Amino acid sequence: MLCSSTDKAISVYSTNTLRGSGRSAGASLAPILILLPTTRLDRSSNRSSLRNEGAAHLRWWKPRSEPAYTCGRMENRRVTMLGMIVATPMLLEGAWYSLEQCGRLLSDAVTLYRAGSEATAVGLAMLGREELGKYRSLLESWRESEKTGKCPNVEDVRDACIEHVEKQRKALLSWSFTAEPGSGLDAAIRTQLNHQPQDAEYRQAEQTIQAALKAFSKHAPDERHKLRMRSLYVDLNDSGLSWNRPAQVSLEEARKLLNDAVNDYAGQRDKMDPDLLRELDPELADALEPWQQRPVLPVPIWP
Repeated sequence: MLCSSTDKAISVYSTNTLRGSGRSAGASLAPILILLPTTRLDRSSNRSSLRNEGAAHLRWWKPRSEPAYTCGRMENRRVTMLGMIVATPMLLEGAWYSLEQCGRLLSDAVTLYRAGSEATAVGLAMLGREELGKYRSLLESWRESEKTGKCPNVEDVRDACIEHVEKQRKALLSWSFTAEPGSGLDAAIRTQLNHQPQDAEYRQAEQTIQAALKAFSKHAPDERHKLRMRSLYVDLNDSGLSWNRPAQVSLEEARKLLNDAVNDYAGQRDKMDPDLLRELDPELADALEPWQQRPVLPVPIWP
């Protein structure tokens, strides 16, 4: 593989194109990959770096298991190059787009719910939750990149964005559930209603409640992923004796699931209010401020 650079682009060529073609390395070739047209290499430092117009100073990320990035330096008659990295501003941009898409999917889900298509609405809402989880994952990657000066490569970012259950886990911001009458959890809740926090009964009940919450948070991501599948697809049940029909999702269940999802999105959207964000997270506010053309986050709609 050969790579060449200009002030505006980095073009990567396959060495296979050169073999047997009679062309020299400097001949005109069609690039198979072009990196970030608005970037340029900075060779003024010992460590290759990437400068993005209007963005902060960024560095190429070198995984410990890979050789150093080189551009234009021949090593054993070939040029080596790492997997393409994702610049820090791109991580933040992807996080914002994911939060925007979450709002859009949830709004569409509410529209379907109001039209009487409860099952499809739930499936779409669970996809919206995945986008919420993707938003939080990319935002974490952005913070890590800002902190360390290292950027992840394309494969790492794609892997983080593709795992359904993990995205549901990242989106687990709040939960609500109804205790079965006569259950231990029901008794614990009633005990707390009748006692003060300093009472031994209250503290014992709190342990029961926290154990239930821990169990829920452990299983909820996988359950929500399965719920998305059940809400969208006909599938044979584990027993082999019946079929799952998405149309069997009840109106009450759908309403609760949509309410919970919209509440979580609304909470994240509210934090992006410029004045509130400036107070809660000045670093993020500073990073977003130059991006004046970023899309407006959809207003939350409840069923």
